[in-house]
Amino acid sequence: MGSLIHRRVSRRRLLVEAGSAALLATALGACSPISTQPPATQAPAAKPATTEPAKPAGTAAPASAATAAPAPAAGQPKKGGTLRFGKMGDISTKDVHQLGAERYAIVNLAWDTPIRFDPNLKPQPWLAESFEFNKDDTVLTLKVRKGVKFHTGREMTADDFKFNLERVRKPETNTQMRFGSEKIQSMELPDPYTIVLKFAEPNPAIWDTLETLYIVDKENIDNKEFKQGIGTGPFKWLEWRPGERIVFERNPDYWQQGLPYLDRIDVIFNKDVSTLSVNMDAGAADVAEQSLDRDLIRLRDTGRFQAAISDYWSDFYYLGAVVTNAPTNNKKLRQAVNYAIDRQRFVNTALAGIGEAQSIPWPKNSPAYDADQAKFYKYDLEKAKQLVQESGLSNPSFTIVSAPTPSPNWTTLAEMVQADLQKTGVNAKIEVVENAVWRDRLTQRKMQHMWVGQFGFSHMHPSTLATLAFPWRVGANTSQYESPEYADLVKKAAVTADPSAAKKVYTDLTKLILDESFMMTVSPQKRTWLLAPYVKGFAYGVGNYVWLERCWLDK
Repeated sequence: MGSLIHRRVSRRRLLVEAGSAALLATALGACSPISTQPPATQAPAAKPATTEPAKPAGTAAPASAATAAPAPAAGQPKKGGTLRFGKMGDISTKDVHQLGAERYAIVNLAWDTPIRFDPNLKPQPWLAESFEFNKDDTVLTLKVRKGVKFHTGREMTADDFKFNLERVRKPETNTQMRFGSEKIQSMELPDPYTIVLKFAEPNPAIWDTLETLYIVDKENIDNKEFKQGIGTGPFKWLEWRPGERIVFERNPDYWQQGLPYLDRIDVIFNKDVSTLSVNMDAGAADVAEQSLDRDLIRLRDTGRFQAAISDYWSDFYYLGAVVTNAPTNNKKLRQAVNYAIDRQRFVNTALAGIGEAQSIPWPKNSPAYDADQAKFYKYDLEKAKQLVQESGLSNPSFTIVSAPTPSPNWTTLAEMVQADLQKTGVNAKIEVVENAVWRDRLTQRKMQHMWVGQFGFSHMHPSTLATLAFPWRVGANTSQYESPEYADLVKKAAVTADPSAAKKVYTDLTKLILDESFMMTVSPQKRTWLLAPYVKGFAYGVGNYVWLERCWLDK
């Protein structure tokens, strides 16, 4: 994808402007995502402005190959119809400020964000129609798009941006967004459609906050509970039947004229991941998100379905360890666990080869990625045994917590690690709890020893991982890991603009993560979707959340 935009915008003034026409995307092909026409970028005077079409963020490939180029459009988009979207498990709350993989299918249906990233991680206007940094990158001015209405009919203004930025920094909101918003020193509203964000120091990662800040209607919140799912998005939240489905209907007043194409989207919850592919095979669903990888490949290869396999490594499977409780407070034991993870076997078996064994939390397109560090923890039971002996612990025993959703691969990973640890003299017990219980223990820091799961936000600025992701957050992570060195390196990563200097910071940060082993990365969870052949215009962003405003049904 190229280098991150954050390094560039932190060194120069960035002004991006676009009208509605420039923002309206064009369908590329039978099952292609949208291709946005990015606005012109006004660089310093010595550098002329340029306008260049962006590549689509994500493409649903033909059935024969998930990475093939999109075919020319077979026809014009048709309005109407209901899309049946199958996903694993229910959501836990209407509150979209509590980010998580369980909501990837719905967040961009009813809500919009100030900006969207293009495939090169450059911020593009969305609800903010333009934005400009001052020359020392400490003041960011955003112009709010006029005429955008919430589903209630009320017009959105800059005050709504301010309300949402203030809401996510409140501890009671319990969101990963808190620490990103807290970096904003002050907010000013010089007029109803302008908001000025001021920082104490350069903040190149602010784009990550704005790309995940779903603008909710402040009049739709009673204390901290959402009364309804009111946003500005292309679809209105119609009904939530817990354990069954969420129903969305077309927003006729959407700010992008003529969109969306679909009349309705039924997001259908599946309690068993195998039913995702079963329903697709039986014609009971039009899209299946994150079916079993082996099922995706099998059905794709029949030629009856389209498949999309994201190249954006946003989520990673991992094991986490609480460093304040015995015996996982012993670093040698944690390192032994890291060596006892057979990452390649997990990729080959559980993920059907759709993954990549690595021990660092950065995707290959990240400036923090280092190939040698990625392979640091190679599967080595003899080394693990040695470290257990060096730990001084006799027959150590601990519990690994898992959950059945959003993926059965969590428990598969725990079972694989359990079996291999037994060979080293370590007794690991597995506790499987409901996802809501797992999430509560994660976010409220109630884990006791170890747990398995997935973390996101790796596709963003390297410092953002320790800002938005609960397991990684400085000073408030699930592992209860606190280190002045960790905090200092994350801080340096957040404000260092020079690429070579930043690379050294990232290397030192990764080295610390590998040594401390409070988080143990295993493999990216490549996001996948299985689509019926008549589903057109399907798209996804670099964070692997779906964009369905241009999706349509050719039937």
